[in-house]
Amino acid sequence: MRKPTLLLYPALLFAFATRLLADGLDDLKKLAERGDSKAQSLLAVSYQSGWGVLKDMAKAVEWYQKAAAQGDVTAQYNLGILYEKGIGVQKDNTQAAELFKKAARHGAAGPQFSLAGMYADGRGVPKSEAAALEWYEKAAAQGLDEAQVLLGNMYENGKGAPKNDVKAVEWYQKAAAGGNTVAQSNLASRYATGAGVPKDLVIAYAWLNIAAASGDPKIVQQRDEFEKQLTKEQKAKAEKLAVDFFAKMPKK
Repeated sequence: MRKPTLLLYPALLFAFATRLLADGLDDLKKLAERGDSKAQSLLAVSYQSGWGVLKDMAKAVEWYQKAAAQGDVTAQYNLGILYEKGIGVQKDNTQAAELFKKAARHGAAGPQFSLAGMYADGRGVPKSEAAALEWYEKAAAQGLDEAQVLLGNMYENGKGAPKNDVKAVEWYQKAAAGGNTVAQSNLASRYATGAGVPKDLVIAYAWLNIAAASGDPKIVQQRDEFEKQLTKEQKAKAEKLAVDFFAKMPKK
């Protein structure tokens, strides 16, 4: 399961970046030196990625820190990831969690997801399944499929809240409909066993078939084994249903 990408670009920052690139990197540096937080954040991204300048993590961290101190969400999140992974700075989960908190409070899904993971693992903050659930819910509500899957897992296993198979299915369905393979496989298992939904082997096989399209050898084997318990009619119906489900998914 992938984590949110390192570079978080709200629409306004992206538009800002487009204009600055058209004007040139010198103008970007001038704006950053004058204290413009978005310019500072974008300059940090440039130094981190080697975008238009020589890659320089020390300068990237310096400009992220300046922008983060002014409340720039992108800088707070990216700097938090650097502290979490120990890239360009000494690894410091406490500092990472603090930066994720600041960014998460602005409503960005990526920092909310990362903060939830810190609470779930007890990295940089006291371990709290309830807090992890709260922040996963915030990120999941914004459509982040990784958060939706983990939220489903928490409800399935009774972590952070009482076990609730119906809610687990609800979040798996959202992530599965968005194209998340793990959610599709989990949802298939729910339908196969009747946990949180009426047992339905046809729907189970349909979702398993979609998940198997990812090429994951384990899921492919699981689908092939599952297929043996279906009649020809059930298999044909499930395959048609899978086509219908797949057609409604966002194109990536």
